[in-house]
Amino acid sequence: MLLAFTDESYSEDRFYQAAYIINENQLQEVESRMQEAKQYAMKFGVAHDTEFHGHRIMNHLDGWESLEGKLKAKLDIYKICLKMIAGIKGVVIIRGVDFKALQEKYSAPHPPEEVSNKYLLDAIDRYAESQAETIIIYSDEAPQQKRLGELFLEYKITSTGGTYPRYLKNIVRVEYIDSKTHVGIQIADLLAYLYRRMDDHFKDDAFEQARVRKLWQIIEPCIHPWYQPRIWP
Repeated sequence: MLLAFTDESYSEDRFYQAAYIINENQLQEVESRMQEAKQYAMKFGVAHDTEFHGHRIMNHLDGWESLEGKLKAKLDIYKICLKMIAGIKGVVIIRGVDFKALQEKYSAPHPPEEVSNKYLLDAIDRYAESQAETIIIYSDEAPQQKRLGELFLEYKITSTGGTYPRYLKNIVRVEYIDSKTHVGIQIADLLAYLYRRMDDHFKDDAFEQARVRKLWQIIEPCIHPWYQPRIWP
C-alpha cells in the first residue's frame, strides 16, 4: 500500500499542488527524520509542537516568530527539512494551473483548484499503477474539499475525461485531515510552497530564483522522470 500526502500553494497568477508519495512501511522513517528537523529548529527557539509550513517559516508566523530577521536560519531549517525528505526516497509530483492562460483558453473554465486536483489525482493513480500498488491520499483540509471529494467519486464512475481518461482505480480513498495531525501533509506544504517560489514568485529576480533553485535541487532527485512538474493549460 502506498500513501500520498498533498497540499497546495498559490500566487496571484498560479495555483500549485504537491503530492509526496511513500510506501506505508516508510511512515515511521518519515516521522523520525522530520523529528530530527524539528530538533534542529528548536535550537532557534521554535516550540516542539510547531507545524512545518513554508509560508509561516519564511514569514516568521504562527510559532516561527523567533526567526524574525534571521533569513539564514530560515533557509537552514528549510534545507535541513529538504535533506530529511530527500533521504526517505519518496516520490514528489507537482501539478498546477496558470490562471490567466486558463481564462484565455476557455470561455468558462473550471476553478483552478479543480483542474489542478484532477491532474494530480491522475498522476498519483498512474504512479500507483506503475508500482502495482493501491494508494490512499491524505490532503490538507480546504474550503473546497467537499466539492473535490464529490469530483473524486465522480471520476471513479465516469472517468477523468479528456484524451486519456482514467477511473482512478488504484486510489482507494481521499481523506481530508488537519495538517497539524500529520507531518506528511506538512512535507507536501513545504514542497508546494518552495516550487511556487521558484517557478512564479521570483521569476523576475535572478538572484533569489537561483537561491530557491539551489534549495529545490536537494529534493529534485525525488521527482520521478515520468512525472515532471507540469502547469496547465
